[in-house]
Amino acid sequence: MILEGNIEETIMDLPDKSVHCIVTSPPYFRQRNYHFEDQIGMESSPEEYIKRLATLSLQFYRVLRDDGCMWWVHGDNYAGGSQIVPPGEKRITEPFGLPKKNMLFFPERMMMALQDVGWIVRQRGIWHKPNVFPDSAKDRLTIDYEPFFLLSKQPKYYFDPDAIAVPAKFTKGLMPPIGGKKHQKIGGERYKGNRVMARPTRRLRSVVSIPVAQYKEMHSAGFPEDLARIFILSGSSHMGVCPACAAPYMRIVEQSHVVTRSGRKRDQPKEHRKDHPRGHRHSSAVVIRRTKGWAPMCHCDAGEPMPATIFDPFLGRGTTALVAKGHGRSWIGGEGSPEYIDMVKKNLAGVEIVEEDTALRPQVQQLSFT
Repeated sequence: MILEGNIEETIMDLPDKSVHCIVTSPPYFRQRNYHFEDQIGMESSPEEYIKRLATLSLQFYRVLRDDGCMWWVHGDNYAGGSQIVPPGEKRITEPFGLPKKNMLFFPERMMMALQDVGWIVRQRGIWHKPNVFPDSAKDRLTIDYEPFFLLSKQPKYYFDPDAIAVPAKFTKGLMPPIGGKKHQKIGGERYKGNRVMARPTRRLRSVVSIPVAQYKEMHSAGFPEDLARIFILSGSSHMGVCPACAAPYMRIVEQSHVVTRSGRKRDQPKEHRKDHPRGHRHSSAVVIRRTKGWAPMCHCDAGEPMPATIFDPFLGRGTTALVAKGHGRSWIGGEGSPEYIDMVKKNLAGVEIVEEDTALRPQVQQLSFT
């Protein structure tokens, strides 16, 4: 469903606590003109822009369930940088009173404003862009990332890390020890630091590398589907929600240890016994996590679950809606531009729902700085 018009007005039609996850990237301050009246991002000052978004976020807070979460992508800019000047307004030369070339820290200022109105800012992540556009600045490094943030209403909220797990670096035996030589000597040779058993997958890290999306349409913000997929799969239940109270179904996971190498001497091959007469000091095993089933977070017993609802108040070309629909979620989007509304309807045509076990995992790369 598309809420057509100014989101500050159309969001009033949504009931309280009716969406399970919010995924959005609001218009950046004076960076793009969407050609409709009273659009967000064309305010007279950056302070007014932040205050307006923080006030609007109270409506996001209202429509989000208490066990829901919100993903927010927000880029930064520089004092004296390029900007679109609205009719009747003047170019802002010193935003926040800062001289030219200063970073404005829009993402951080925005998050502190959201904290002030009651949001819990749970985490900051980094979206690294390996195919970033060329940078014209000659006196600094090329910016190839944007931050994203995870927010919630309550300390406890729905989050499914298994839905976005990625292949692990170490998949057999014991992982390398954590800590230096002094740490590894604790306990003698029997203890080799914090060594834990490997597993085929691991939890997604907070720095992800995803190429900027290249679209043929006029929207060039480049919000990629794989980034939205991370947000939607982790922030909403694949199984769905209770049809009576809309509580999400939780994934039930079982762990099993599969021994890949025994520590007993008699279990070692003969050629190994000759070089290692005492056998291995440690057995090797792999921790396997499997989805055993799903359970509702309520006691309604109201029948078959219905899809979780994803809300994007700044829908743009409809990336959030495309991913939500493709993974069996319901979606609601706000959009004030007639051109983008037509684009969303066109892009959604022919989207097929994929099952979880055959769905593509987010195609991301974990950055390594070693």
